[in-house]
Amino acid sequence: MMEEGTQTYSIEELQAELDKLGSQIGIKAGVYRTTLSISALEKNLPATLAIVEDVLFNPAFNPQDFERVKQQMLEGVVYQHQQPSWLASQATRQVLFGDSVFSRSSDGSEASIRELTLEDVKQFYNEHYTPNGAQIVVVGDISKRAVKNELAFIADWQGDASPLLRPQVVPTVSGQKVYIVDKPNSPQSVVRFVRQGLPFDATGEVFLTQLANFNLAGNFNSRINQNLREDKGYTYGASGYFASNREVGAIVFNAQVRADATVASIVEIQKELAEFSANGLTDEELSFMRLAVGQQEALMYETPSQKANLLSSILTYSLDQDYLQQRNRIVETVDKKTLDSLAKKWFEPSEYQVIIVGDYERLKPELEKLNIPVEELEIIR
Repeated sequence: MMEEGTQTYSIEELQAELDKLGSQIGIKAGVYRTTLSISALEKNLPATLAIVEDVLFNPAFNPQDFERVKQQMLEGVVYQHQQPSWLASQATRQVLFGDSVFSRSSDGSEASIRELTLEDVKQFYNEHYTPNGAQIVVVGDISKRAVKNELAFIADWQGDASPLLRPQVVPTVSGQKVYIVDKPNSPQSVVRFVRQGLPFDATGEVFLTQLANFNLAGNFNSRINQNLREDKGYTYGASGYFASNREVGAIVFNAQVRADATVASIVEIQKELAEFSANGLTDEELSFMRLAVGQQEALMYETPSQKANLLSSILTYSLDQDYLQQRNRIVETVDKKTLDSLAKKWFEPSEYQVIIVGDYERLKPELEKLNIPVEELEIIR
C-alpha cells in the first residue's frame, strides 16, 4: 500500500516524478524488516529523498487501492497455493514447527487475507513504522556528512518502539514418518527429507555443515543430484539446502521426480545420506569444495545493491564486519575430520521426516513398503 501513492501524489504522479529524475523507490516486507530501497543519480538525490519523505510519512491508504491490492493478493495465493513446490514448503513448515508462527506461510492464507481491513493496515503502519530500530545503509560516491545533511528529515521521525512478537514454542519432532500431501493424478511427485536444524549463524556450526553438504547435495556435481538425475533419470535436479533465521532452522533435501520413481527416489536418498553420514567426504571432494566455494562468492558483492544487501545483513544479524573473510579462512582451513563429524551428526537418514506431494491413492501402497508410518497431511492454506 505504501507504493500506491501518497497524500500529495497519486501513484501515476509519483511514478512520473521518479521517471523524470531517473530514480527508483521500492518497498519490500521481509521476515525481520521492511526495506525501503532508493536508487538515484547523485545530482538527483535531494529531489528523490523529498519524494521518499512523502512516501514514508504520508502514505495515501486509499480504500479503492486497498481493495485492488487485496484482490491481487488473493488471486496470487489461490494460484500459488496449488503449486506442488509451495505445498511441499508448507508441509515442511507444518511438520517441523507445529503450531508456532514459523509454520505459517509468509504470504498469508486465503482466509487471513480476506479478513484484513484497511484499518488493520493503518494500525500496523502506526505501530511498526517507527524510528526505533531503523537502520540506514548508503552505498555511493557520497560523504557521511553529505548523507546526514540529505537525511535530516529522519531526525523528525517520531514513534514508540514497535511491539515485540511473543516467544514461540517449537515442538520437538521425534519418530520418523512419511507425510503425503495429496495431489490427485499428478505425473510427478515432490520428495523431501526434512529435519529441524539450528538458527542462522555465519561462521559457526550451520556454516560448517553447509560446507559438509556441498558434496552431498549442495551443487550440480553433488552425490544426490548425480544419482537421481544422471544415473537414474528420476529427476531434472535434486538438491539439499539449509533454511534458517534468528530463531529456527531446517535442513531440506528436495527433488521433483517421476511419479513412478517416488519410492525408488526415497530409497536412493536414504542410501546417499546413510553413506555420507557414516563415511564422510573424500579427499577429492574436500579439495573440490575448497575451490568451488571460494570462487562462488567472488562476484556476489560487486554492484551497489549487492553491497547494500550485504551491509543490511550484517546489521540484521549483528555480524562481524569481516565475516566474509572469516568464512573464506574457514573454507581454506577446515579439516576433513570436522566435516565428517558434522555429516555424522546431521545427515543420518532416520532423523528426517519424509514429505511427499503426489497422488495419495496411487502412492500409499508403495510407500507402506518402506516400513515407515504413513500419514496424509492436510495443508493449511
